[in-house]
Amino acid sequence: MSEQTRQSVLAGIKTTLNQQANELGERVARGLKNGFTASMTRMFGTSLWFIVVGLLVVPFIPVIPMRGATNVTKREQQADGKPAASD
Repeated sequence: MSEQTRQSVLAGIKTTLNQQANELGERVARGLKNGFTASMTRMFGTSLWFIVVGLLVVPFIPVIPMRGATNVTKREQQADGKPAASD
C-alpha cells in the first residue's frame, strides 16, 4: 500500500468518524433536551396540584396568636386610646 493510498484511506476514516461523532452529539443533545422538558413538565404539573390544595386548605386553618402577640395588641390599643383587655 502506498503512502498516498494510506493517507486517503485515513482521511476517509477521519471524515466518517467526525460525521458519526457530530450525529451522536446531536442525538445526545436532543435526548437530553427532551428528557429535561418531560421531567420539568411533570414536576410543574404535579406541583400545581399541591398549590391548588394549599390554597383551598389555608382559609380553613385557624389563626393561632404568637406568644408575644398579646403585648403588641396591648400597645396598639393603648396607642389608640382604648383600654387594654387586662385593665
